[in-house]
Amino acid sequence: LLRERDFYFNKLRDIEILCQENPNSLMVKDVLDILYATDVSLFM
Repeated sequence: LLRERDFYFNKLRDIEILCQENPNSLMVKDVLDILYATDVSLFM
């Protein structure tokens, strides 16, 4: 399970790096919003 988690985490990290290289694109802003969104219900 940890290998699978790390696999997907690394994919998301690669996407994050690509988005940070071109932050002015509207689609990139939408992707970053999704990546940085938090689920408030997890903390209640």
